[in-house]
Amino acid sequence: MQEVCTQAAALSREIAFIIKWNPRSTPVQAIAAQRLLDTNTMWCHLREGKRMCLWMQALQLEGVGTEANPARRVLRLIERTIVDLGFCHKHGNPLLLPAYELEGWTTTLPQRFTMQDIIDLYKDHATHEQFHSEFKTDMDLERLPSGKFDTNFLVCALALWR
Repeated sequence: MQEVCTQAAALSREIAFIIKWNPRSTPVQAIAAQRLLDTNTMWCHLREGKRMCLWMQALQLEGVGTEANPARRVLRLIERTIVDLGFCHKHGNPLLLPAYELEGWTTTLPQRFTMQDIIDLYKDHATHEQFHSEFKTDMDLERLPSGKFDTNFLVCALALWR
């Protein structure tokens, strides 16, 4: 990633990205406790037994981001006190202890993009993946024949006429 950013800077171009963060070894319970104690945390109640909060962290990643658009991480914590099974109980099962889910997205998008914008933009990547999959399977183009864009463009154009 750093190499791509360096090449973009050499061309006087800016590259922004959104990458889903993996909280594998993150102490989710400790973070939840911090958010619960922080009086500035704004909780959004999505439904009975489910609420969430969003916040942002500045990141210091060498060679990533710019002074105008530094790298940052958007975090979302979801707290569930009722689990909706969908098939068993009309109102779900209350939990003895809350269950927490932590998600994060690392980005260098400009500050004009809100935290929710960043999450929504990342969700759209699934639509892109679906189109890519259909392109490969429905048009029978598992592998394009060339490393040249013009040749591959011609193959794709011919595949449309099949």
